[in-house]
Amino acid sequence: MAYDKAFIAAKLHKWEGVLTDLALPEYDQLPALDLYMDQVVSLVSGYLSFMQQADAEKLITPSTINNYVRMKVMPPPVKKRYTRVHIAYLVIICSLKQTLSIANIQRLLPLALTEDEVRDIYNEYIDIYRLSCVSFIDQVQAYAAHVLDPAYTQEKQVVDLVYTSAVTASLAKLLTEKLLAYRDESDLSKV
Repeated sequence: MAYDKAFIAAKLHKWEGVLTDLALPEYDQLPALDLYMDQVVSLVSGYLSFMQQADAEKLITPSTINNYVRMKVMPPPVKKRYTRVHIAYLVIICSLKQTLSIANIQRLLPLALTEDEVRDIYNEYIDIYRLSCVSFIDQVQAYAAHVLDPAYTQEKQVVDLVYTSAVTASLAKLLTEKLLAYRDESDLSKV
């Protein structure tokens, strides 16, 4: 399969721009008014639109929210209305579920938190997300330079990029699971 170097580099550059401009809201920037399910779905989908693949299932739907409540991954709504706390949970859950199981997300984000604890966890998560984006942008820039390097065939450049991205994602997921196990286990020899 033939790859167009300029096309791939342009796409990487565009995605770099998306990550650079990414502005997940701070907790106090989340709506202060209680929202109904459809409003929450629309809002969270908008916040996380950069994650949505054109041909993939939606990141969030009313049924996924209901499942998270039923599975006790997030608190239930009050009189069918959702607060900042719910939106914060959903932003974290939906972004983490790209790589982590729901069980691991529950370990990171316990259900019985006060609003102040949710605010602190959410704001810390958003800060870490932003810093990670900056680091990832550096990697994307290096990949884009590699893709434009005339010393490599087009096929090899794209295959190398795919392998590098997949291995990086796999190692990051493995590290996350190990860190959760180390935190939760008193006997480290089981890990």
